[in-house]
Amino acid sequence: MTSIYLASSEHIARLEPMVAAFHHAQGITRTTKHRIDALEPLLLGSPYGAIYLIGTQLAPMGYIAVTFKWSIELGGLEAIMDEFFIRDKVRGRGIGTQAVVKLLDTFLTYKILRLSLDATNTSVQFKHFYERFGFQIKQNYKFMTLTLAPND
Repeated sequence: MTSIYLASSEHIARLEPMVAAFHHAQGITRTTKHRIDALEPLLLGSPYGAIYLIGTQLAPMGYIAVTFKWSIELGGLEAIMDEFFIRDKVRGRGIGTQAVVKLLDTFLTYKILRLSLDATNTSVQFKHFYERFGFQIKQNYKFMTLTLAPND
């Protein structure tokens, strides 16, 4: 069974290249400094989010980054999956499925009431992967965004 564990600042050297690979695949252009600056608060215990590494301490195979928000509708914490990455060489082996199962178990333990994610990826594979866990498109909802600070 694949393990997940909370990443800390000691994992930055292994984590940042995976984040860079994810960003490259998604067409996100950021500098290494930007990625490190964005990761550090989460690795130092910020209450706003967490990063879980997937696999072993010495050779993680991927990561899941989540952020947290308070939901008045739910009356408690909601997690939002910000990024989910599995290395190309180990995809298709059930590692991602096992990691999500572990994450859901962890969140149930900590009484996180809902896990949401951006479902704009319209691929059938993406949709099927998440539907197996019970994720659904929330009808009549679309996120609107306004960037308040420029990125580097």
